[in-house]
Amino acid sequence: MNIIQVLKTVFFNKYCVLTGRASRSEYLYAHLFFLILYVFSTIVFPWKIQIPVPSLDQLFEFSVTNIVLSCVCFLPLLGLTTRRLHDGNINGWWTILGLIPFVSLILVYFLIFTIDPNDNKYGEVPKT
Repeated sequence: MNIIQVLKTVFFNKYCVLTGRASRSEYLYAHLFFLILYVFSTIVFPWKIQIPVPSLDQLFEFSVTNIVLSCVCFLPLLGLTTRRLHDGNINGWWTILGLIPFVSLILVYFLIFTIDPNDNKYGEVPKT
């Protein structure tokens, strides 16, 4: 799959689909696009919100465009991560590991290196 096909699949055809399988190239291209978009929006649209935290005597800054971008891309990337785990014949609930610092490296290993070359209970082998 090229990057255009991946973006059509992830953001339009399978917006929040948690069933089926996703190839490694689909997963990596979608996350590469999100990373580029995130960096681009940070540089081009540097609008920030400052939120005071009295207990810490500090101001926290948040980029408005990055918050909006993260909210828009959360569901498609969650579905893609679940489908990618399915490609390794791993239950999608393992996505929760991503919330635990350092333990999430196990999830990264599963997402990048694990592949079941045969059809499994989640579907047929995805096209690369």
